[in-house]
Amino acid sequence: ELATVRALLDRSEPAVQITVPAAALDVVRYAVGTDPSSPALHGVLLDADGETVHVVASDRYRLAVVTAPAAGASGRIVVPVAVVDELRGLGGTVTVRTAAGELVATAGDRTVRTPVVADEFPDWRRLEPAPAPHRVALDGPAFRAALAGGPAIRKDRGGDPWRCARGW
Repeated sequence: ELATVRALLDRSEPAVQITVPAAALDVVRYAVGTDPSSPALHGVLLDADGETVHVVASDRYRLAVVTAPAAGASGRIVVPVAVVDELRGLGGTVTVRTAAGELVATAGDRTVRTPVVADEFPDWRRLEPAPAPHRVALDGPAFRAALAGGPAIRKDRGGDPWRCARGW
């Protein structure tokens, strides 16, 4: 009987550790929710599947998702927005781990401890659009550099020439 009681009392979540670029937190921060009726949305979800970690934020109207390599990590952690705000501008990587009901986030020489968010982040994957055959992935900086390096295009609109590319 004692073993059964211990098993029932020890229902703590397994320890999870996920490392992400600090810039990924910065990219999704704008979409973090503030609605008091949805406390699970008051943070950024780190959703790792072993190969990829999805950094997700939503306020129920907007959904921001960034992906990064997971380096074998697996699990889900909701990082409270106060922790995100404290660590996102430090650069480098942020390592977030949970154990015994505590979330510990480290970036550089700064470490923040807080209780684990008790509420479950909603299933964001069902909101993602299905992969489309006509979708093209672009390297943003390389695409901008290619556009900036090309010739300026001038058009004639009603007799007045105007520049419609490069340098705007």
